[in-house]
Amino acid sequence: MELRYLKRRRKAAPAPSAEAVIARLLAGRPRGTVFDIGANAGRFTKAMVRDLSPARVHAFEADRENFALLCGAVADLPSVTPHHLAMGETPGEQTFHINAARIYNNSLLPSEENAASWANIDHVGSETVRVVTVDSFCEAHGIDELDVLKINAEGADLMILKGASRALAGRRIAIVYCEVLLKPIFAGQGRAEDFLRLMDGYGYEFFNVFGGRTSGAGQLIQTNMMFVRPDLTARTAM
Repeated sequence: MELRYLKRRRKAAPAPSAEAVIARLLAGRPRGTVFDIGANAGRFTKAMVRDLSPARVHAFEADRENFALLCGAVADLPSVTPHHLAMGETPGEQTFHINAARIYNNSLLPSEENAASWANIDHVGSETVRVVTVDSFCEAHGIDELDVLKINAEGADLMILKGASRALAGRRIAIVYCEVLLKPIFAGQGRAEDFLRLMDGYGYEFFNVFGGRTSGAGQLIQTNMMFVRPDLTARTAM
């Protein structure tokens, strides 16, 4: 009887995507603003427009070739504004390290000596880029609150969060979704516990992890963490 029961059981439903979870957490709220930092060719930006219909998406990409791809991808999306800018902890100009496979792993941080053991990294050049912070950009553009702050900055994610200190301290960001590297790939990258400590200090709740990349031995190398303001989890609690 037990075997027959097991055969009749349906397969578990696949876990929802981060984009679907964000849309569910923000359901019923007025349309707001999304920052997509490290927008690359616009995949997350387009998913937000589709699933969330925000009033405005500011999509930031520091690499000039990827920025051209981003502009082409969002050309027919009037709610999206692309910016050829890097985000960091302090405004100014910084060296941006270019990977041989330019579509990914370009970073404000130099790669670690043994980075190639964990990622497809071969930095072949650099260029100078303009860097702004989340706080300075919000102040310059009159943005009081963000629905989503998404960061995929190849090791610079923690620096960018530190550049959002005023917005985080004021709880003016509803959801933070950022990449976390668990192996030494970029010099100066944050550790998982650094992200947890920083966001806990601002009163945000760790919500879940999404996606990830593992080594051949099955060890987790990279994942994406989501942090939410407590009022969102209280509103959607079962």
